[in-house]
Amino acid sequence: MNDIEIIRNICLITSTRAASLIAASTVALLSAVDNLPLYGDVVVGYAGSVIHSFPRFKERVERVITELCERELERSDGEGSRSGLGSGSMSKSKSERRVIMEYISESGLIGAAVLAAVVQSINDQTK
Repeated sequence: MNDIEIIRNICLITSTRAASLIAASTVALLSAVDNLPLYGDVVVGYAGSVIHSFPRFKERVERVITELCERELERSDGEGSRSGLGSGSMSKSKSERRVIMEYISESGLIGAAVLAAVVQSINDQTK
């Protein structure tokens, strides 16, 4: 192997690991949601220059998310109970359960608006 191939492999391994960490974090958050749909699409918004601009990074994240969700669904289906991404009495094929990652260009503004709405909702509930 020459130096360029070594550096290329290091970059590939590092970026694949980073994509896997992001995917695992995303699946963990989705699993924590009690009312996640048993089938259909779940859209996850993202922002950031690496996931948006790094070649094939988003595709790597989506691939690992799909693999992890399938494992979680199989594990939950085997237990006969619904835990996070698990399946209850309804049975749908894996192809009908997708996590779609969508870029949010003005995420700072949207995040601030969501935070303001949550704070307002909490204030309204405490009155």
